[in-house]
Amino acid sequence: MLRLEVLEKEEETLTKLLRVFLCHGKNDYQSAYILLTDYAIYALSKDGKGGRFDRFCHWQYKFLSHLEVSLNWQTVSIVDTSLITSVIVVGNEAVARLLVDTIRSTMSAIPFLKQLTVVTSDEARVKAVWQVICPSSSSKSVSVLHYSLINWVPVGDAPGPIGSSTLNHRAVMEGQLLVQFKMLAFSFWQEDYFVLDIQNGVLLQYGSKADRECKNNFSLRAGKCGGVHRRLDVDKPNAFEIVSMDKGVDSLVLAASSEEAVAGWLQAVCEAVAGAGTGVEEPHIRNMACSLFILPEKIYLLNEYHTDQLPEVLAHCDVCDISSVGYDTDFALYSLLNFEFSESEKSGEWLFFFSSEYELGKFEKCLSAAWHQLFQTALPFVPVEAGRLRDRARETVTLLQSSAQRNDSVTRGREKFSNT
Repeated sequence: MLRLEVLEKEEETLTKLLRVFLCHGKNDYQSAYILLTDYAIYALSKDGKGGRFDRFCHWQYKFLSHLEVSLNWQTVSIVDTSLITSVIVVGNEAVARLLVDTIRSTMSAIPFLKQLTVVTSDEARVKAVWQVICPSSSSKSVSVLHYSLINWVPVGDAPGPIGSSTLNHRAVMEGQLLVQFKMLAFSFWQEDYFVLDIQNGVLLQYGSKADRECKNNFSLRAGKCGGVHRRLDVDKPNAFEIVSMDKGVDSLVLAASSEEAVAGWLQAVCEAVAGAGTGVEEPHIRNMACSLFILPEKIYLLNEYHTDQLPEVLAHCDVCDISSVGYDTDFALYSLLNFEFSESEKSGEWLFFFSSEYELGKFEKCLSAAWHQLFQTALPFVPVEAGRLRDRARETVTLLQSSAQRNDSVTRGREKFSNT
């Protein structure tokens, strides 16, 4: 429900409403909506229960300096006349172009406003990437063949996050959180100690860290949990809600101590929801939001801040180590990269999740060209075989789509576009 209170002027004409993400730091994305009117651009959040829109910032057209678009139109930055930049993370070229074209056409119809300039930030981003992946190189440029914002899952012996000894571990996150209790028309907060078993999809609540017996436990398995999203309508900052789909079990409203802490909990809960299976023990699969760069002979996955701060290398692989690419015609939003390494018999997979079939298609086309340049033959594309991996990939696609509808935060590190 869109209320008139979110608008600056009662007589504004609504033009477009687009779902995007706003960047708060290193791949820390807050799901949001961009509302375009004939007067301003509004960034809105959506209440997870009532579907009500609330405004948390806006930009009047008369105070806009210019727009900046990134490589492959994955982000659009609004720069005002004070040179303050706000990054809108889209991850979808078609949506980004629609956003920019609508803003430009709207402003061109407003008398006395100058024509809006749209610039690309390709050069600065490529330079930053090159500084990170080849800091000792005398060259100052690199050929970037493709750039996308994706969700990434490494599986088996595929290259994993740099600095991580293994991905096959029982991941646990724990710490103090405030939990909201409600009695009649009143609510109050209490500090408890929480332990999240990411692999098995269970959140345990203790009175204190020293307690041996938990007060409550919450299942994050499919059918029990409807995801997690930020709460901006409570009296505590850094609040979030774990949505219960289990009859008789209330949703859990929690608050962390800082913005960084809440981002970590959101990410961990998303991973637990995406990874919670049927109770069968299996290696934990870590889902991460990240930026994908294809170079002529390598693929890099980076954490980006979308600021002047340099990105961080999350993982990389050689294009020549890719043996084939798996596709799923029924869920055409993810790609499965199969690896075979020449120095050993090990193999593994990378799962990439995209925002649209068009973005997936661009990636596959570019990777095919890079592979063909090396081997002078076509990159094999094979159907993803039925099994647990395909089931979990399809579950992740469904979770990503449903979390977007519920305004779930897609959090740092794609650790910003979800997957299993």
